Amino acid sequence: MEDDRAATNLGPEADQDIAEEAVPATKQPKRRFVGRKTAEKANEQQQANPNANIEDSSAIQVAQPRRTARALNAIPDDIVYNQDINDAIALLPPNYNFEIHKCIHRIRTSGAKSIALQFPEGLLMFATTISDILTRFCPGTSTLIMGDVTYGACCIDDYTARALGCDLLIHYAHSCLIPVAVTKIDRLRER
Repeated sequence: MEDDRAATNLGPEADQDIAEEAVPATKQPKRRFVGRKTAEKANEQQQANPNANIEDSSAIQVAQPRRTARALNAIPDDIVYNQDINDAIALLPPNYNFEIHKCIHRIRTSGAKSIALQFPEGLLMFATTISDILTRFCPGTSTLIMGDVTYGACCIDDYTARALGCDLLIHYAHSCLIPVAVTKIDRLRER
């Protein structure tokens, strides 16, 4: 059998000792998270020797500072702190948040002239008061109270509002059951 093995050269002979592979010594892992001072020091060393190892883990990218909050959707102070608007809002029940300030700001910024208001059946009793507030503080606008019942965010009736010639639909909903991403009319959904 040894002759056959030698003839075909299938491997070492049985009496030969097989040298075992040497196990490399374990290395300490490089620190990945370092402080600012250490990062600055490593950056100085990197700039001093640009031919340093490319895979050096001390190469740290400094994140750009976060930008400040955008003021695009912020409601201006002349609406929020307007005493007449706040007195009119006080006529509405305090246990509901109709976000009238937000509605007035959206109507003024969008330039809408015809606004459709859509309420759930339980809030229709406040529709005329909200309509009066919006027409009073957004001059040149007219409101239309839609009579179809809404049960939440899934019942936005943008087709009817568009057919009636409205520029903006303000939809008062109690929940977001279905995400509404595409509508045929500019809308403001209140919760």
